[in-house]
Amino acid sequence: MRKRVKRLNLNTTKRSHDKLLIKNLFTSLIVYGVVTTTVKRAKSLKSYAQSLAADYAKQSDSRSLKRWANENISSMKFRKRAMDKLAALKDAFKVSIVKVAPRKGDNAVQYEVSILNFDQKKTDEQNNVAQG
Repeated sequence: MRKRVKRLNLNTTKRSHDKLLIKNLFTSLIVYGVVTTTVKRAKSLKSYAQSLAADYAKQSDSRSLKRWANENISSMKFRKRAMDKLAALKDAFKVSIVKVAPRKGDNAVQYEVSILNFDQKKTDEQNNVAQG
């Protein structure tokens, strides 16, 4: 008997394209902190990011962290920056979704996916400089 399997369906032609799309969105989210996208992509990105952050927290040594980064961060250019950001947010990684203005071209509903406390490290450093 055929059973249905719940999976991403982002209206693309192939499953591999869905995976790469979410992987690229995750890389952008880690590097920039905010990504604006459609409803389906935002929801799937949130679940993907939460699960990968939990997986990142389980890694113990530097070799396994490098292997994890090679598998899950798509751009070699941003891999080091993304690893630094993830290390800073290791325990407090939360993703939020907020509805924003519709897209101009086709009036599609847009959502902003962001990491909470993304710039917290910068604000902590600025507070320390201001006090000292």
